[in-house]
This record gives sequence, C-alpha cells and structure tokens, in this order.
Amino acid sequence: KLKETMFNEGINIGYYILITLIPLLIFGVEYHTNFGKFVASLPYEKEKVYFAKVILSFLTLMVTYILTGLTNIAVISNSLLGEIYNVPAVLEINNKIYILGIGLVLLGVILSSFCGSILSIGAMYIPALTLIYYPLGIWIAIGRLFFVNYLPEGPFIDNIPRMPIFYYFGYTPWKNIIIYLVILTIIMLLASKVYKIHNVEKEGEFFIIERVSLVGYLILLMGIFAFVLIVLIDVFTINHGLAFALTILLVPAVLWKLIRIKIRI
Repeated sequence: KLKETMFNEGINIGYYILITLIPLLIFGVEYHTNFGKFVASLPYEKEKVYFAKVILSFLTLMVTYILTGLTNIAVISNSLLGEIYNVPAVLEINNKIYILGIGLVLLGVILSSFCGSILSIGAMYIPALTLIYYPLGIWIAIGRLFFVNYLPEGPFIDNIPRMPIFYYFGYTPWKNIIIYLVILTIIMLLASKVYKIHNVEKEGEFFIIERVSLVGYLILLMGIFAFVLIVLIDVFTINHGLAFALTILLVPAVLWKLIRIKIRI
C-alpha cells in the first residue's frame, strides 16, 4: 500500500534517470575536460583508477539512497500518511529501485570502458538494456512501414519480459534480478581489462577503443536509421521510397561524421 501511495511509473523513471547520471558524470565528465589527462598522469595503474571510480559511483548511489529515504520519511511524517503508515518502513519502499539501480551503475561503468563521451555512454544504454530485442524491434518497426502485417508481433511481445529494461518497469522475480546483477558484475570486472588500454587522446570521441568504433557505429546506426525513417514517413508523411532513399543516403554518412567529432573543453 505504501509503495502504491508513494510511487508511480513517472517517479520511478525519475529515480532511474538520477541513478544513470551517477556513472555518466563520474566517468563521462572527465572525458570532456583536461581532468582526464591529469588523472592519466598520476602514478596509478589505469585499472586502479577504474575501480576507484566504481567505488565512488556506488558510494554516491548509497548516499542518494539514504537521502531519498530520509526525504520520504520527512514527507510522510509531516503528512496525514504518518498516522496511517509505519514511518520507518518508508526506507524500505524504494529498496528494489536502488537494487536495480546497481545494475544501471554497473552498466554505465561497463560502457565507460570503451565509450569516450557522455553522449555515447547514454546512447548505448538502450541496446544494452534491450539486447537482441533491439535489432529485432527495429527490424519489425521498419518492416511494418512497408508491409502490412509484417511478422506477427505475438512472439516478440511475449518475450519482452526477458529484456533487462523490463526489470525496471514490470514485476521481476528476485532470482532474475540477482542473476542479472551477477552477470553485470562479471562483465564489469572484465571491462576493467579493457579500460587498461584506454586511450586518453581519444577522450571526447564517441568510442575510445578503435576496434569498438565500427561495432558501436553499426549499433547506433540501426536505431537512428529506424527513428529517422519512421519520423519521415509517419510524421512528415513523405513517400516511402523517397524517405528510404533519403535515410540510406544521409544517415550513415552524417552519423559517421558525428561519432568522429571530439568534444573536449
């Protein structure tokens, strides 16, 4: 009852955005300033710097959790709800949000090992949280622009709960959440090895690791290609063939130019 009173989907999204900002700022801001070069000049191994940032990210998450809980307690205890609910229990109402938030922090840490800007880290959250359903969804969306009843949506929709992003907005057993966090932790530990070949001179570009650039470009291209195509056809009602031609001629080249731009202050 208390959860239903205090939280709704909009508030949850606000919490998730706030949590996502933690790794974006701790890792990403450095990529756009000379602070990254300063850190690289320190007599510490890159792997130790990486884990120092990971620890700082989790400490920030913990402080945010405590402050949120105290704020909720203050709001409830000074309202009529304080006479209805057990106020100390308020600290527990957002436990699941912040436990899932650990996943968002881990994901940001992993992405930061090969992404070189706040924009690329943020953009890569979408395919990372949707996995195989990211290209499948794009394929179905584009196909339905040109063909009526293109592919049945039943199997796709039935499997949506398997996407990590669903964990944040629907019911998910604790077992699945724990497995999800364990997998992310293992990947994060492996990503620390990737961070060791971190190229400071490429900070500010979309991708720091050259070998990842093409893969990251193709992943982003799929999503932006579909988005532009849908906007041209559904919003601007441009002819299907013309919209497809414009998209395939302009989007790949423009996106490639954009990801090669270095944003450094």
